[in-house]
Amino acid sequence: MLSGAWGGDAMRSDRVAPLQLRSDCLTLDLLAGLGGCWKALRFCAGTGPAIDILRPLAPGSTDPYASGGFALVPWSNRLFDRQFRLPEQVLTLPANRPGIDQPVHGVVWMAAWQVEAVEPTRAVLFLAHRANAYWPFDFECRQSFTLEGGRARFELAVRNTSEQVMPAGVGFHPWFAADRGDRVAFQAATVWQQDTTGLPQGALPLSEHTAFDCQHPREVSDFIVNHCYSGWGQAAVLERRTKGLQVRLRGSPALTHLMVYRPADAAWLCLEPVSHATGAWSMPALHRPEYGVQWLAPGAQFSAAMDIEVAAC
Repeated sequence: MLSGAWGGDAMRSDRVAPLQLRSDCLTLDLLAGLGGCWKALRFCAGTGPAIDILRPLAPGSTDPYASGGFALVPWSNRLFDRQFRLPEQVLTLPANRPGIDQPVHGVVWMAAWQVEAVEPTRAVLFLAHRANAYWPFDFECRQSFTLEGGRARFELAVRNTSEQVMPAGVGFHPWFAADRGDRVAFQAATVWQQDTTGLPQGALPLSEHTAFDCQHPREVSDFIVNHCYSGWGQAAVLERRTKGLQVRLRGSPALTHLMVYRPADAAWLCLEPVSHATGAWSMPALHRPEYGVQWLAPGAQFSAAMDIEVAAC
C-alpha cells in the first residue's frame, strides 16, 4: 500500500477531521487524512444561506470519490489495459478503485496527507510517496489552498525524489454542484472521440462536432458527456442561474486539457483541468508535448494551479 495509505487506520475519525479555511464569503473544508480531498466549498454573502459550489461530502462518507474533489497525481483519468507505456519498458499497474478495471486518477487520493501549514485563509498539505506496486517511483507532493474574497486557489507541486526519470501528469478533479437550468461554457479546439471503454480514438475539431461544443453556454441538464477536450483555453464558466451566482474556473498554462464528465440526472458537473489527454500514457502515439506527456528528471518539479472564483450575478 501507499505510505499513509487510504484505508485501514487512515479511516479513523481523528485522521479525517476537517480543516476549515474561511474568507469573507467562502469556506473550504479539507480532509487531509482522506486523500487530501475537499470536503466542501461554500459561498455565503451577507446574511443569506450558504450555497454549495462543490458537491459536499455526504455525512458519514469516507470515500474521496463522494467528496467535492481531489488532486490528480501522477496521472489523470485511466490507464488503459492497466499499462503505463514508457519508451524502454511497459509498467503494468493494479486497479486501484473497486468496480473500475483500470488504474484511475493517480495515487494521491488513496493516501493520508500531512498538514504542513495552516492559517485562517491558507493551508498546505504534504505527501511523500514511496515506490510501490501502485506507482514504482518516489515523489513528494504539496497541495496549497488559499482563499481571498470570492476566489479559492488550489496549487499543486510534484517533485521527483527517485533516482530515475519519472513520467508525470497532474490535474484537479472538482465536482461542481449544478442544478437544472444552470449553464456551462468554455473554449476548446478539439474533443476526443472514444470507444465504449473510454479509450481515445482521435481528436476531432469541435467546429465539425458541435454536439460537444460549449463555446456558447449550454444547459448542464442537457449535457451528458464523459470526454476530454484539447486546446482548452484555461477558462470555463458555470452559470448557477438557480442560485444567482457565476462560478469561474481558471487553470494555469500547464493544464492544457479539460476533462468534462456528467452522467444523466447528476446534480453535479465535473470540469477537470489536467495536464495531459486521457489515456495518453497508455498510447505511445500520444507521447508528444502537445498531448501533455512530460518527464521529470531526478529532483525536478512540476507545478500547476486552479482558481475557482464565485460572484453574485
